[in-house]
Amino acid sequence: MSIKTRIIALSLIGNLGIAGVFFALSSYQNYQQEQSSVESSAILYGQAWRTVLNDTFTGSLGLFHPQTGSPENALLWSDPSTNDDPEQALAYWVAGGDRELMSSYIIEKFDDAFAWGEISFVMVFDAQGRGIHCGTAEEGYGIDPC
Repeated sequence: MSIKTRIIALSLIGNLGIAGVFFALSSYQNYQQEQSSVESSAILYGQAWRTVLNDTFTGSLGLFHPQTGSPENALLWSDPSTNDDPEQALAYWVAGGDRELMSSYIIEKFDDAFAWGEISFVMVFDAQGRGIHCGTAEEGYGIDPC
């Protein structure tokens, strides 16, 4: 083989090798970009779901949370000895108050929350874990554990 042929063959083989390396690197870069895009989308969707979940909880059930809920609803869970009106505290009835009066109070207190779809049911238990009251939203909204 002549020197000219060898130089041409080495140039072709070298250029094919460089083209192969560039093709492999390009394919690897595209794969990494796709994986990064999928992972970033999954993180973004997860954050969006958590934000919606937290906002929904805060705007509905969170209103009745004993510590972080609205101040007027926090009185529901207060100790009757510290509340000005003991009949406004569920703890009064759970501790042994009139159950009929408690049921009518709960129905009245949670009526707006049921109507606006903020909550789907209310259950009250005594200190021993026995069910005292169970109320659900009308028109089949949410679940009905009662």
